[in-house]
Amino acid sequence: EMAELEARCLDHPADADKIVSLGRLYIQSEQNDRAQRLFSRLIELRPDRPEGYYGLAKLAFLNFKSTPVERYNEAYRLCQDALKRNPEFGLVYELLGTIFQNFPSSDHEGLSFKVEDPLDYFRRAVKLDPTCDIALWLLGDAYINQGELQLAIEMLEQAAALNTDASSVYFLLAVIYLGQRQYEKQDWAQRKAKQLSPNTQLSFDYEQKILNLCGFEY
Repeated sequence: EMAELEARCLDHPADADKIVSLGRLYIQSEQNDRAQRLFSRLIELRPDRPEGYYGLAKLAFLNFKSTPVERYNEAYRLCQDALKRNPEFGLVYELLGTIFQNFPSSDHEGLSFKVEDPLDYFRRAVKLDPTCDIALWLLGDAYINQGELQLAIEMLEQAAALNTDASSVYFLLAVIYLGQRQYEKQDWAQRKAKQLSPNTQLSFDYEQKILNLCGFEY
């Protein structure tokens, strides 16, 4: 898929949609320098489109060579640039929610923006764009912590239906399905989780919290 898109971008260097698709693939495959050049080119070609600014915002968020404050200030600024072009761009709200979630309420020194409730942003992201799988996962996780099991299941199953590559979605669902004694679903979710992240597992305390929510007893 990537090679095909690269060829199409060479044939049609001004095709914004192809640039967006290829840029996202570069980010997924951690080719961030290539993605940076591509999204910068998109802004030059189509400064009216939000995707270039969103792409650079995501790259700023992932730039671990910078300090957290530098990363998040730059990502926030670019998110605002994207929202000026399209105030209903769901992925931008997903990224802003993720930025806000990374800061405890008492530690905002050096930030150029006000930290807001990330859950509000995740809900808005999903409302605007139901394919925002990271927002769905983080909402599901938050609802578990709030004791809202059914809401958590709805969010996590929506993310799974999108074939998300966020392995935590499947780890959480595996424990929930165990708690509900839905063993075939548990096996499916566990296998999917291990395919994506073979060396990861939930903490024992968190698993017990979910099983208790389900009313499960060994």
